[in-house]
Order: sequence, then C-alpha cells, then structure tokens
Amino acid sequence: MASVAMTWRRPLLLALLGVTALVFALWGALEYRRAQTAFILETERLQTEIGRRLEKTDMLLRALEAQAASERDFQPEAWRRVAQRLLGQERFLYSAEVFRLIGERERFRLEARWRASLGRPLVRDFNVDGRRVWHPAPARPSYLIATLIEPDHPGVQPVYGFDILHNQDLGPAAQLALSTGGTVTSPPFHVLSGRKVYFMMRPFYLGDDQAPARPWGLVAVLVDGQQLLQSVALHPDIALAMATPTTHTEPLFAVGPTTQNAGTLWTLQRTVWLPTDSQRLQLTFRQFVPWKTLEYGRLVLGLLFGWLLTLALWRAQRALASLRAARQRADARLFDREEEAAVTLSAIHDGVLTLDAAQRIVLANPMALALLERPQTEVIGQPVGTVMVLRYELAEGLAEDPVASCFRLQVPVELPENCVLQLPNGRTRMVEGAVAPCRAQDGHLTGAVFAFRDIGPATLRARERLEASENRVKGHLERLVHTDRLHILGEMATGLAHEINQPLTAITNYCQASIELLEEGEPSLVPEVRAALHQAVRQADRAGDIIRRLRAFVSNQEVDVRPLDLNQVVANAVFLDAYDLKAAGVEVVQWLSGQPVPVMADSIQLEQVVLNLLSNATAVLQSRPVGERHIVLTTLAEDGWGRLEVRDNGPGLGPEAQARLFQPFYSTKPQGLGLGLPICQTIVERYGGRIEVETPASGGAVFRVCLPLAAEPPTTALPVGRLPR
Repeated sequence: MASVAMTWRRPLLLALLGVTALVFALWGALEYRRAQTAFILETERLQTEIGRRLEKTDMLLRALEAQAASERDFQPEAWRRVAQRLLGQERFLYSAEVFRLIGERERFRLEARWRASLGRPLVRDFNVDGRRVWHPAPARPSYLIATLIEPDHPGVQPVYGFDILHNQDLGPAAQLALSTGGTVTSPPFHVLSGRKVYFMMRPFYLGDDQAPARPWGLVAVLVDGQQLLQSVALHPDIALAMATPTTHTEPLFAVGPTTQNAGTLWTLQRTVWLPTDSQRLQLTFRQFVPWKTLEYGRLVLGLLFGWLLTLALWRAQRALASLRAARQRADARLFDREEEAAVTLSAIHDGVLTLDAAQRIVLANPMALALLERPQTEVIGQPVGTVMVLRYELAEGLAEDPVASCFRLQVPVELPENCVLQLPNGRTRMVEGAVAPCRAQDGHLTGAVFAFRDIGPATLRARERLEASENRVKGHLERLVHTDRLHILGEMATGLAHEINQPLTAITNYCQASIELLEEGEPSLVPEVRAALHQAVRQADRAGDIIRRLRAFVSNQEVDVRPLDLNQVVANAVFLDAYDLKAAGVEVVQWLSGQPVPVMADSIQLEQVVLNLLSNATAVLQSRPVGERHIVLTTLAEDGWGRLEVRDNGPGLGPEAQARLFQPFYSTKPQGLGLGLPICQTIVERYGGRIEVETPASGGAVFRVCLPLAAEPPTTALPVGRLPR
C-alpha cells in the first residue's frame, strides 16, 4: 500500500510545484503590466501638465512682446506692470527682462545717462556662469544690452548693461531670435541665488507710419526648470529629469528619487519630447517599483485556484482511470451478454433479422435462415426486401411494406394476418411477426429487428376446429334468425301504425264533423262541410305520404330535400297535432324566431320529428293537473345553426333514462316501443344535425334539435339511413 501511495503522491507534488511556479510567473507578468500601465498613465499626465505650463510661458512671452510693441515709444513702467501681473501666476517664472538693440552712438548717450544715475558705465561683458567676471564692453557696431528687469532685485542690478549679443553662451540664441523673429531657448546657466535657469527670448519691433518697423530688442523670460518640475504633483516613486536636444545625456533639471532602495523590484523608464512652439525639451521619467506595492491578493487567489484546479484534475485523472477499468469490465460483461444473446437467438424457434438504417440485413439467426431456405451468404448484407418477399392472400389493395412502414412511422408494425412468405423454390409459407425500430441513445433511428414465425401448421389445425364449431352453431343461428325476423316484423307493424295513427285520427274527426253538419241540413253550413272534407282528404294524402317516406327510409331511397323554414315546420306540426293537444288539455306556447330559420331537410320527415317530440311531451304531462300542462316551442338561428327547443313542465328524466333515451326499444311509457326517439335521431343526424336532451334544475325536460343553416340549395338529394333495429 505504501508503494501505491507513493506512485500517486509524487506526481501530485510535482504538479503542485509546477502550478505554483506558473502562477508566480503569471502573477509577476500581470503585476509588471499593471505597474507599467499605471506608470505610463501617470507620466502622460505629467507630460501634459508640463507641456501646459510651458505653453503658458510662451503665452507670457507673447504678451510681453505685445505690450512692448504697443507703444510707439517703449514705456518701461507699463511693461513692468504687465510682467508683474503675469509672473505672479507661476512660481517657476524667475524674472522677465528687456534687451535693447543699440549701436555705438546710442551706447555713449545711454552710458552718459546711466553714469549720472548709477555712477558707472553699464555696457559690459559678463560671464553668466562660473566666477561672474565683469569687464567693460569694447567698441562694437551693435549691442544687445539688458535694459529692464522684473522683478528688480538688488542682487541682480549689476546685470543692467550686460551685452548678450556677444556672450559666448547666450549670444548664439540671441542672434538666432533676431534673425528668425521667433522664440528661442537659451542654454541653462546659474543665477546669483544658485538656481539653474534658462532664457526664453523673442524679438519685438517698433515703427510708425513714416518708417518701417525695425527690431528694437528682445523680450525674455527666465525659467526656473527645477521649480517647473517641482510644481507638478509627482508620484513618490517617480523621478523626473529634463534635458535639451544637445544636452540630453546629462539632465538639466531633475526631481524625485535618484537611486533605488533595497526593496526595489523593477525600474520603469520612459523618455518623451515636448514639441512646443518655442521649446523642444526631453523629459525622462523613472519609477522604482518596490515589493510592497504589489497586490498579493491576486497571488493568493491564483495559488488557491491553481492548487484546487490541480487537485480537481488529479481527481479527474484518477476517476478517468477508474472509468477505464470499469469500461474494461463492462466490455467483458458486454461480450458475455452478446454471447448469451447469440446463443439465445440460435436456440429460439422464431426467425430474427437485424436491419441497419439502410434496411440491409446485418444479422440472421439459424431459424431465420431455415425459414427463408437461404444460406447466410445470400442473406447478410442484402436489402431485406429482396430476401423477405411477402405476399398477401385476398388483398383488396396495394399493401405497404411493413419494414418501410416501421422506418417511416418509427413504431412497431405487425405483419397482416394474410401475410405469406415467398420462398426461392416457388413455394409459400404463411408467417406472422412484427418489425420493431431500434434507436440510439439520442433517439435517432439506427435500424430495426424483424421477428417472424411459420404459422401454417397451426393455422390448418385452427381452421379445422373452427369449421367444426361453425357447423354446430349454424343450425342454432338459423333458428334464432327466424325468430328475430318475426319479432322485427311485429315491431315494424306497430311502428307504422303509430306513425299513421295521427292522420287517420284527423280524418275520422273531420268526417264525423261533416256528417253532423250535413244532418243539421242548414244550407249555410255547406262551406264548413266542404272545408272539413278537404282537410280529411289532405290528412289521407299525408298518411299515404308517410307510408311512402317510411318505405323510402327503410329501402335507403332518395328523399325530397329542399330549403325549409324551421318556423313553418313547427307551425305545421302544431296544426296537425292540435286536436290531440286540445284533448289532452295541453297549452302550447310558440316563441318562434322573427326571421326565417332556413335548413336543408325533407319536410315530412322533419314534421315527424316535431310531432314525435310533441307526442312524448303530451304523454309525460298527463301526470300533472289540467290547466298546468304546458309545452313551449322556441326557434332561433345563431352561430350557423338552426335550433328548435321543445320544453315541457313534466316530471323530467332520471339519469338512467336520460342516458338510454335514444337506444332502440327503450321506452319510459308502459306501452311504448322505444322506436320514436331513435328514428328522430337518425333523421336529424342524416341532415348533419344532432338532437340533445337535458333536465333543467327548474324541472321538466328540454329536447333540442340543431340543424346546420342552409347556405344554398343542394344539387342532389340526400340519402337517409334505415330504421334502427
């Protein structure tokens, strides 16, 4: 066990060490990138701020030039006020000065005036750096002398009269400014206070309408570079140095840390140029990144994540190894199951064919080869339709191949009962079986299994037993049929008598009324007698019409179908049944639709339906006292249907009676045959309608007849069904 533990612990420890090193490397790269990004953003901010301040210096120089040139005669006091106002805005501006360009003659006049006020000549040469040695300037064609200084510190008074045009340090810059007319930056030098500064100088011109403008001198601003760099807010770990293009190897000014401490990890450096209109300076930024500024939280999270991921991968690898071992065991078990399945297929007495998705045979057990009477070489790999040639005895049409049907519907399909297998030698074999689909794990069809067996011998034995049984039953059935025919004949006769009873009763009533009128012998009663006899003739014709329609109904002949108004049909039925309704003491209320309710039907058959419903309602109302017997007839057209409701206030129907009401030969009347409502249902349904019954909570019963509204007359007569048996 110890050796097994070491086999997995050593790789795990090595993996953890590798992940730790990788996390440290990635964390260091990310921290370096973060520090570098922050350094670049900070230096860009400083660069922008310094550039903005230098641009303000250039603007100050232009303002001084404009003030100096605004007067025809240079006014020192006005110039000093402008310089004081502008210099007070920035601490890095040391002073503002005016250098006047004069000739030899003007030098003597100027020295005479200054000698009277100062007691010494002022036009001198001066070493701006080092020991600051003064000596009188020799005779020259022109001078560029310091005339005004603001602020006028006592310590810098000797600078008055300093000729910078011929100075070895400042002269080239002054000559360049006079020749180009632009702003020029001088080399840096030290002032008496020890501060290192440099000049920004620009020429200005005076003239009038009679004389063209001529260079009068230079205006200059003395810039303290050290103070300029210190005026911006620096990061405590960032050093900043400034240099000119000619001296960029040695910085002119520098602020911030100059040496790295013991905790410094990285040194970041960046050099940029400040291309302003008047100055081109180089800025060098340097930052010392110590260990303490790094974000160690990311390192801890990275190490935890890396270690957890390594442990998860290690566990996954071990699980994968377990899965491989389990798969090997499963493969072994699968081999055993396949061997068992092969033995099972070989031992069963049903033929089994396994099909692929292309309906080709990939497996056939020995019984299938025996039933097909083919060798395995002629079966495996062949389309099932060329091997399983099926025929159907007494087939009425073209039957679909069960294999194709199984693949199309993807459900099990059984072979038809009359299926026979065509053998290669021309013989046939009666078979039964089924084709079942096979699906992959994702549900798509991969093939099918076709199982079949020979049922020829069993079918012959079953046929022999069936013939013997049929011969025994045949005689008994013949006797039953004879008895049933006699019974049906009696029921039909009773039904016909019920149907024609109403017109015959009406004929009798009209004839008796006519005899009574004739016996009275009154000539004035002749029209009434004639009308009564006409009504008797109409009822006799109607009785014959009923017999003809019933004969057509029984023999499935065509009937006279035409558009009818359901309101008129109801009115006719009430008129025909008026005598019986009056004799039974029933009050009929007709709530008929104000508009026609057109339906397609035979008028006589539809009247028979209404008369039957009225007769049934009259019969159930006999249990109520006279004067409380009511029938309400309602018609309406809505939603494409014509509706007729026959409502009575009788005792209603029980659940059992309501469920069996339309069954033939079921009746709630003591002497009823149970044929009236089934006949009504058959008539209504033949016209595409329905008849319904319900028992309201208020009592009584409601029979509802619904027929489709007539859109247009039909082109052919509709056949009707037979009477129910």
